[in-house]
Amino acid sequence: VLAGRGGMASVPLPVDGVRERIASSDGCLSVAAVNGPSSTVVSGDVDVVAELVDGFVAEGVRARLIEVDYASHSSHVEEIRERLLADLVGVAPRSGTVPFFSTVTGGWLDTKVLDAEYWYRNLRETVEFGNATDTLLGEGFRFFVEPSPHPVLTFAVQQSADAAGATDSAQGPSVVVGTLRRGEGGLDRFLTSLGEAHTGGLSPDWERVFAGHRTDGVPLPTYPFQRRPYWLEDTGPAAGGTSGTASGDDDFWEALGGGDLDRFTTTLGVTPEDPLNVVLPALAGWRTARTERSVADSWRYRVTWSALPEGPPAALGGTWLVLSSEGQSEDAARRAEATADVLEQAGAAVVRVRLAEAEADRTVLADRLRTALDALPGEVAGVLSLLGLDERPHSAHPSVPLATALSLALVQSLGDAGIDAPLWWATRGAVSVAGEDTGSPVSAPQHLLWGLGRVAALEFPQRWGGLIDLPETLDTDTAARLCRVLAGGAGDEDQVAVRATACHGRRLVRSALGDSAPQRGWRPGGT
Repeated sequence: VLAGRGGMASVPLPVDGVRERIASSDGCLSVAAVNGPSSTVVSGDVDVVAELVDGFVAEGVRARLIEVDYASHSSHVEEIRERLLADLVGVAPRSGTVPFFSTVTGGWLDTKVLDAEYWYRNLRETVEFGNATDTLLGEGFRFFVEPSPHPVLTFAVQQSADAAGATDSAQGPSVVVGTLRRGEGGLDRFLTSLGEAHTGGLSPDWERVFAGHRTDGVPLPTYPFQRRPYWLEDTGPAAGGTSGTASGDDDFWEALGGGDLDRFTTTLGVTPEDPLNVVLPALAGWRTARTERSVADSWRYRVTWSALPEGPPAALGGTWLVLSSEGQSEDAARRAEATADVLEQAGAAVVRVRLAEAEADRTVLADRLRTALDALPGEVAGVLSLLGLDERPHSAHPSVPLATALSLALVQSLGDAGIDAPLWWATRGAVSVAGEDTGSPVSAPQHLLWGLGRVAALEFPQRWGGLIDLPETLDTDTAARLCRVLAGGAGDEDQVAVRATACHGRRLVRSALGDSAPQRGWRPGGT
């Protein structure tokens, strides 16, 4: 009877403003429901409801049509009153075991009165859900659960709680949760909702929840939860010395204790003939300067390398692009081929691409990569650049290593060619690991790539793998470590040195002077 003639719309505005808006509709529109302070539902003739929504949207109000073709809680329902009463005449309601608060009468109700006439009123009159929520909040209720496969009222309840100031009252904050969600109708979502309720203070009956399952859970730690720093690790006191004096003060105190006038005046910057009114300010200034230097010295940091946990062997799958340069030294070419062989032995389908100096151009290199892609059977799983092994200078720009120019063009052209696979840069001798590289100098051309690589990581995080510094020789163990890093076995580490004993991750640690005197002649001042 009602289908196809009516419609309903959700309007995120207070009900008073909506009532003013629909007052001129000559009864074609009604307030169907008041769900919260800014959550109102309108129903009525289908074309008039659509016109109302269009008007609100044009004004920037996010009103929307509800996917129904009838107009509940409007005058349309009056047409089915007699039929509804007749169909429900045999229903015999009874008192329920769960207290019932009615959105029709606005109060607690014994369910034995829920007869046919009540359900007609429920379908015809405005749903006063917001008022019901406000009343329950006023009575001290703080927990609201909407059992539904697609909760639609939790936001409105939270709005009412916020407006009533119940989120931070003496009785505790309000908790509003659902049970399931659209697209999340399984047990995982239901248990998550129970967990949300539990963290808010509404604990379910866990014995029933875990019936038939192990309940010997892991105990919480007896100390407060620790937060792991992103990259900065504190390795000890920021300032040196335990006497409460700034480092480097020994000369002053020795001169003072030994009565050495010349040494004492030299340290302060005064002469033996200066009166006390000159010496005292000088002494105060000296002390302030020493304190400032001590603080500045405590801000020193240094790079170190930390051994990473060893993991199980990792296999590489998919197609990997391995790039090297043409015309490089025999030793560098041998290293590049050996590295590519390692990837193949780990299960990767390796496509070797050798770049010439002329391809250190974004457009040219992008075309070359597109050509390589056309010959591939599938998507690229990863890109390993061995360009860093070539330390020759660029012929047109001798101050720029060829590897740097090619690597810059590579980062740009991969995006142009539509390759989003993780990009890894390999070097040899770009960094030095204490205890592993004794006597091995750091290669300036390859270290330059690490600086460029860190910038690339910030600008293209979605397709950045990381920087890997290779050992002198890729034996069985180091080859396995390289493959484990490329396969993601090093976690979030993106600056790794592969060495004979382990993989090492780059760290920034405090490096205060301690009791060592600073080797400098400058005086810090200003900001």
